[in-house]
Amino acid sequence: MSAKPVLSSLKNDNTAYPSPSLPLIWQSRWGSLCLTVIIYFIVASVSLKILYQSDPTPIWPPAGFALVAALWWGFWGLGGIVLGEFIFNISQGNFAPIELLLTVAVVLQAMVGAYLLKRGTQGPLFTRPRDTLGPFLLSTFASSLINPTFSVGAKALQHALTGNAVFAQWITFWLGDSMGILLVTPLLLTLPQMGSILRDRRYELLLSLGLTGLVSGWILTAPSNATLHQFHSEYLTFSLTVWSALRFGLPGATAASFLISMLAILGVRAGVGPFVAFSQNFNNAVLSVQVFMTILMVTALVLAMSETQLRTTERQRTNLARYFSPQLVDELANQANPLGQDRRQTVAVLYADITGFTALLDSMQPEAALQILRDIHTRMEAKIFEHQGTLERYTGEGLIAVFGVPQPGIEDATYALNCAYAMVESLAVYNARRALNNEAPILLGIGIDYGVAVMGSVGTDRNRAFMVAGKVSKIPIHLKNLCTQYQADICLSKALQKAVKRENTAGQKRLEEFEFIGEHRLLGLSDPTSVFCLQSKTSDSYYREEATDI
Repeated sequence: MSAKPVLSSLKNDNTAYPSPSLPLIWQSRWGSLCLTVIIYFIVASVSLKILYQSDPTPIWPPAGFALVAALWWGFWGLGGIVLGEFIFNISQGNFAPIELLLTVAVVLQAMVGAYLLKRGTQGPLFTRPRDTLGPFLLSTFASSLINPTFSVGAKALQHALTGNAVFAQWITFWLGDSMGILLVTPLLLTLPQMGSILRDRRYELLLSLGLTGLVSGWILTAPSNATLHQFHSEYLTFSLTVWSALRFGLPGATAASFLISMLAILGVRAGVGPFVAFSQNFNNAVLSVQVFMTILMVTALVLAMSETQLRTTERQRTNLARYFSPQLVDELANQANPLGQDRRQTVAVLYADITGFTALLDSMQPEAALQILRDIHTRMEAKIFEHQGTLERYTGEGLIAVFGVPQPGIEDATYALNCAYAMVESLAVYNARRALNNEAPILLGIGIDYGVAVMGSVGTDRNRAFMVAGKVSKIPIHLKNLCTQYQADICLSKALQKAVKRENTAGQKRLEEFEFIGEHRLLGLSDPTSVFCLQSKTSDSYYREEATDI
């Protein structure tokens, strides 16, 4: 492994590994370095006091924090780890030169761990079990080989350890660092997500963690001769982790797993609990609790990531349903890239807009005006999906639909024309009902064009949308404006007319109803556009006649 890719991996990546929101004083490079020193020293001191009981120690949390500091703050985080480890060793009375070598080992371990994670995941951690769990476990158990090898090797060279004791202590150190990374790293990396939970559901979260602590404490710190240990009651705590994972996702799952693990360790340290009850000695009890913690955290991560992936899939499905018909959504939802790659494609674009809606807003109560808008949108959307169209977006009182997406069809232009007719007919029925109540008709103008467009998804992962760009997306808007000028229901371009004729469908007969109104130089276009219009049927008498058929 060359040093260059390892070092380049330490560049800050707040997109993949965002750090929590911090006061301004800690956001600078020097601030992050000082914060790392303080946190590392505190974590190491507390861990030594609470968790260490001669050898072995079940977990060494500073190893997990060192990896997170490297992911959050890069070189400045590693600098803080160097100073924090050095100050910690001095506070323990360790002044030997060998301690400098051990400090290098701690930093190298965090550096390699960060490299393996970034190289293996290529993006945000803990998103999909298949893509991220393997690299995380590899980083956990592989990088944690470094510090134990340096530490135990140094003691062996000093003849402080000999024979079987060398391997035994190496295993102890390795598992302790591994558990520190396995439990602490996910907990800290999900802290930014915990903020929204604390803001919106803090009481539910506190209740969940409180109940988890009470039940787990009762089981894991019960006397070793308690009857409940005969039933391996320690695995009842898994249900609490499942609850937290389903309710709060990764932040809840990692917090619950960490809390349960700490209670299990404290029980072993105090000589009580299920792991002591079934172990012949302290070392076996420590190994048992380490196996338990590994299974617990891996189970929690898999469950939480699966739940997160399921929610993401549902959001994507909901997002697809904004654009496509229900039948097409079922097909696209099973595709890795449902909207396809960014591309150029020939499509038909339809723009429909309510004429005079601004004046309508001024003359009506907001609730009534918006209800009309919702009614029209509902009717128009239904017609788009019935004719294999895609709803690109709503435009206030109008909408834009595209035909030929995601895959081009052999009748896209005809579908667009038939959809426009269906919209006009649906609006006629709606206006007929309004006429029965002596309400004025709602007027709709529709423009349609056919041509090459650039299309793809735009926006961020949090707010992504489908977009069609190009002249073909602009011309229908100007054609709709001609509807008002020529009192027409539908205006279409020469390109759309030719496309319908090429498709050789029944839609050709409908073209006979359109009147050529000349060539128009539409705004922003250098070449004139030949326009054909369908005369509007907007008189009150027409709608009253239609009402008699309802």
